[in-house]
Amino acid sequence: MLQPGKALKKRPQYVIETEIGVGGFGVTYKAKHQDLNFPVVIKTPNSRLCRDANYPKFVEGFRKEGRRLADITQFHHPHIVRIIDFFEEDNLPCLVMDFVKGENLYHLVQDKGILSESIAIDYIKQIADALSLCHENGIIHRDAHPGNMILRENSNTVVLIDFGLAGNVNSQSINQAANLAFAPWEQMLETEKSASIDVYTLAASLFYLVTGDTPIASLARKLNNRTLIEPKELNSRISDRLNQAIIKGLELEPINRPQSMKDLRDLLDFVNKSVPISTPQPQPRQQQNIPTPQPQTIRLPQPENSSSFLSKVKEIFIPQSSTPQPNKPEVQLKSDVGMDYRKLRDLLKAGKWQEADEETARVMLAVAKQEEEGWLQVEHIDNFPCADLRTIDQLWVKYSNGKFGFSVQKRIYKGLGGTRSYDAKIGEAFEETVGWGCGVGMVFQVILAPEGHLPCWCGWGWDCKSWACYFFSRVETCKL
Repeated sequence: MLQPGKALKKRPQYVIETEIGVGGFGVTYKAKHQDLNFPVVIKTPNSRLCRDANYPKFVEGFRKEGRRLADITQFHHPHIVRIIDFFEEDNLPCLVMDFVKGENLYHLVQDKGILSESIAIDYIKQIADALSLCHENGIIHRDAHPGNMILRENSNTVVLIDFGLAGNVNSQSINQAANLAFAPWEQMLETEKSASIDVYTLAASLFYLVTGDTPIASLARKLNNRTLIEPKELNSRISDRLNQAIIKGLELEPINRPQSMKDLRDLLDFVNKSVPISTPQPQPRQQQNIPTPQPQTIRLPQPENSSSFLSKVKEIFIPQSSTPQPNKPEVQLKSDVGMDYRKLRDLLKAGKWQEADEETARVMLAVAKQEEEGWLQVEHIDNFPCADLRTIDQLWVKYSNGKFGFSVQKRIYKGLGGTRSYDAKIGEAFEETVGWGCGVGMVFQVILAPEGHLPCWCGWGWDCKSWACYFFSRVETCKL
């Protein structure tokens, strides 16, 4: 890892200032170019994944795609962050980019509310133009969500940043950190590298920009038969045409989506031009010699059978013991000890993840009557009321769209081989997988945080490695 406050050995003109983001694939830092006195961003592979069997392939993929991305930026595309330098520091490839001053679209919606239909479409079309150039040069972004779209300060220009470099490496630990809300299910497969991956992510991003919410995760739709909630159900003001365009982009089967960025742009142009997306029923002709005009439509092939892929995804990413996301619109706030969970519900509903994390610690200590001590011991864990544990878990799962919660963490822990028996190595692997590794700061942004990152009982002062085996045993007993 690069150390804040220190100049790099290979490029001493760069001084690391702070770590600004940790994702499943890489770590980004803000740095300063001392000679020219301007800020830059440096991205490296996430070395915390070094125990992964495919880590060497991941790093090599980062090198290759970094060089290709540097070649692309020679075209000076206005919607792609400029690459300044590429080098290696202590065997870690480092990609140096412009620091784009502005706010990402995820925060923009969180802070100021949803965007108008026309503005949201304009922003997504700008990113589609950028991705079109990437695809022409053999790069699938795989991470083009609103958190990686920066609206330049004092402008209407959106810039795509933080490419998901080497995201095509099939890695259990990397993919567990992927953001499922914006990713199509086939992105998890080692062999899938089509442009329709980015099409899905842009459609999911557009969904978020006009609703303030994320679509039901594609894996939950694919494997658990969850139904996609249409964006118009969340925002009745958007047009039927935009509603249909987003749904088309979020088709589960890749072959049913627009197959390129041009197709996606055409679809969004239809929205602006008020052209129907679907073909209407044919009308009787009044005169045989007058042809009936047909509206333009994007015609896509019918889906193929993907059962062979499905079994692989189930085995790696959704173990059969995992708990599906609740279907009920509201979680019943049950408690065996009379605990009030309305504050926790309201914080999670508002997306105030850090405050909700702190509130979770407070209520759990209160339920166990351990407020003064400030921690739980094994007997408190073994006797923690199942109704209360289930309420807390369901609230986290519901409002994070299935990304956070005790049941999510239990699935990850068991997937690493965790049992009731204490195992320091498994405990350490769990910490790293959910982003609680030594020296790692908490991430309170649902887009950027790894799966299972919250609630962070490790951050409450409890010993993660020692506590995990007992806690997840209780989670299992309570059938979460």
